[in-house]
Amino acid sequence: MPRILNDLKVPLDEDLAERLQWMEPDHGPFRILRQSVDARQRHSPHFVYSVEIAEAGETLKVEQFKLERTEISGSQERPIIVGSGPAGLFAALRLVERGIPCLLLERGSDSATRIKGISQYWRHGQLDRRNNVCYGEGGAGLYSDGKLITRIKSPHIPYVMNRLVQFGAPEEIQWLSNPHVGSDRIRRVIPKMREFLIANGCEIRFDTEVKSLLTEGKQVVGVKTEYGEDIRSPHVVLATGHSAEDMLLHLNDLG
Repeated sequence: MPRILNDLKVPLDEDLAERLQWMEPDHGPFRILRQSVDARQRHSPHFVYSVEIAEAGETLKVEQFKLERTEISGSQERPIIVGSGPAGLFAALRLVERGIPCLLLERGSDSATRIKGISQYWRHGQLDRRNNVCYGEGGAGLYSDGKLITRIKSPHIPYVMNRLVQFGAPEEIQWLSNPHVGSDRIRRVIPKMREFLIANGCEIRFDTEVKSLLTEGKQVVGVKTEYGEDIRSPHVVLATGHSAEDMLLHLNDLG
């Protein structure tokens, strides 16, 4: 039966597989659950691993992703997601995984157009108010080296990491203590994620700013876009990020 080895210390110049072979010559397959570097002792920094290891002849269980369809009852109006940063993209992902079509609205453009707009600002000082380091597909993470930082111990973290890997992120983000996708890689991951969302029932409208929420009493019933369009839905996910000051002020006005 597979076991978990915690706090396994390995020198920086030593291979993990060799250390395991020395410790347990007849072990079966293994996989890294977590890797960090302990450099508190200046003269002997080392890796610290948590490893799942099987006995000889055993296999490790590999969880395969599959779409989880859900029967939809009640309102047939699609959930609306505002913002295509990490929160918005994963909200849409969880919905389409369950067979629930949704609508994602983003004030900025797709990542390729956004990158061009930001390049113009850095090279020529021309600010595109829609496409900058705050707005556009991918959110602020598109320009933070794809860092994956959380200060919570959520059981959903492995799911997020696994899905990012399936969309093209490096496999090691699943076990590194300070994971990051990398600036170049994250710009390939996001479009693949978008393609999956569209193929599975998510409509994405870029360059569409949500100006206000539609309410009836204290109930949110939809959104109004910059084009004057009222889109109704009893389910609205606000994933605008902290840079959408206008939306935060609007929420304050609503009380």
